[in-house]
Amino acid sequence: MSALRNGSATPTARYKWNLSNGFEEYVTASYAFRSKAVGTVEDSDYGQIPSYAVVNLSTGLRGDFKQGQWDVSLWLKNAFDKTYYSTLWTGGNGGYEACSARLGLWV
Repeated sequence: MSALRNGSATPTARYKWNLSNGFEEYVTASYAFRSKAVGTVEDSDYGQIPSYAVVNLSTGLRGDFKQGQWDVSLWLKNAFDKTYYSTLWTGGNGGYEACSARLGLWV
């Protein structure tokens, strides 16, 4: 990934299979990488956001319902709880916005 400058990449793998009752089950894993970025307009050393990579996981079940489909999934973003900075700003005291692991459910 060192050849990737000023960008991002998210390779994803998905495995799905059909159950005997007609439902489809699936699991997904992705590796999200973001290269180093400039976080402020003055481009100082203090305004640099370091590169980072996180792993996202999900599993779900989907099926047909009347003339549509339904899908329920459980996801975990930043599965290994990597601390990284997505944004920063300058001001009186400056600021940083950090991200941590998040668990969710889509219905």
